[in-house]
Amino acid sequence: MKRWFRRHPVLAWALYDWGNSAFATTVMAGFFPVTFRQFWSLDGDPAATTARLGYANGIAGLIVALLAPLLGALADRSSRRKQWLLGWTMLGVLATAGLYCAGRGEWQAAALLYCLGTMGFNGGIVFSDALLPFVARARDYDRVSAFGYALGYVGGGLLFLINVLMVLHPGWFGLASEAQAVRCARRIVEDAPADRLEVRSGVHTGEIERTGADIAGAAVHLAARIT
Repeated sequence: MKRWFRRHPVLAWALYDWGNSAFATTVMAGFFPVTFRQFWSLDGDPAATTARLGYANGIAGLIVALLAPLLGALADRSSRRKQWLLGWTMLGVLATAGLYCAGRGEWQAAALLYCLGTMGFNGGIVFSDALLPFVARARDYDRVSAFGYALGYVGGGLLFLINVLMVLHPGWFGLASEAQAVRCARRIVEDAPADRLEVRSGVHTGEIERTGADIAGAAVHLAARIT
């Protein structure tokens, strides 16, 4: 086993990557697009809903791009990198938890919280990356960075598998339905940081099928049951 692998700062740094992509896998890729279309954006046609979702992603990306040079300079010069890391991470956590409070049809609130969550997620990554030179020697940068990246995939894959099983077999976990499994997975992501834990989760909801002017499929029925 390599010496750099045994150093506690390296492991601690890598474990941040194990958990920080909960937002990317669960919110960005898993729940937000489906829930936005089926729960928050109910008053528009599919084209308008797609446009709203695109605007939310576009605005979030623009804000991140504008902030990136400032955050990069701050990460290079500041002596409070861990405090900044905590602050941006908590912004993402609180914004994600706030999505629970966005009611049916309140797409503006959901889009705003999504943008704030995206800012927190990307801001945290900037300051996490800035800590690499303080936990590893220069010759080990590539290996330590790859180690953190790999841990992220392993952690995300394991929890994703658990969430898939929660949806396919909710009874195994003492859940009454697939919708309760989704709510449970979302609650894990929201509440774990309060115990100084970061997790990834995602749920496979199935494909959406178009039947004439209507849509159907497992994803539609599941999204309609999430409250």
